[in-house]
Amino acid sequence: MPGSAAPPLNSRSLPYWSGRLPVPAYDRALVTPGVVHVGVGVFHRAHQAMYHDRMMNDGAELSWGICGVGVLAADRAVQQALDAQDGLYTLVLKHGDGTYEPRVIGSVVEYLFAPEDPEAVIEKMAAEPTRIVSLTVTEGGYNVSDITGEFDAASPEVLGDLEPGAVPRTTFGLITEALRRRRQRGLGPFTVVSCDNLPGNGELSRRVFTAFARLRDPELGGGALPQLHGGPDHPGDHRRRPGRGRRPVRDR
Repeated sequence: MPGSAAPPLNSRSLPYWSGRLPVPAYDRALVTPGVVHVGVGVFHRAHQAMYHDRMMNDGAELSWGICGVGVLAADRAVQQALDAQDGLYTLVLKHGDGTYEPRVIGSVVEYLFAPEDPEAVIEKMAAEPTRIVSLTVTEGGYNVSDITGEFDAASPEVLGDLEPGAVPRTTFGLITEALRRRRQRGLGPFTVVSCDNLPGNGELSRRVFTAFARLRDPELGGGALPQLHGGPDHPGDHRRRPGRGRRPVRDR
């Protein structure tokens, strides 16, 4: 009806929006998560999730969907916003000539809130289809001591995860437990990839996760986890490269 309010973005309203702006051309009902991403913030939604959406639009396998994970209490708001829209959101690119290009992104097909259900997060990471666990957790998320430059094993969160029988709550605990279960089940490893804009982020990831694994289980950290691959260095430096003269301005 003329003048009627536009429906909120979700799976049911996607046909309405498809005539007004670009939407996923693939069948989202067939998409399965091959990537579990910790820290579904603005950077991830404007870059990595957009690339996955673009790949599947271009005919890539639909096994490259994303399951987002929140580990902080503040991530509850992200969960609520994405759940209300069935994981869909609109990304707006601003071109060099001042024009705007909106697009609905559909690659995030699931979101898990670790403080509420850490077991679900661990099992999702440990599931055979998961090939990558990627991170955008900011510099503080790597738990490196400002004094020693090494993994801070004395932080209260880490100490809590190291208690006998403790349910993992930190990113380190969740990932290490998932890797342990995969090894126990005879599954191949997933790759841990840091996507934070930090110097040597690949080597940093290897160092801190190995340090935690050694504390959690000496066998795990003593060379039994070759899957702790370093990610690409400085992927955040690529944030200007999605297209010349354009940049993401917002998503919602």
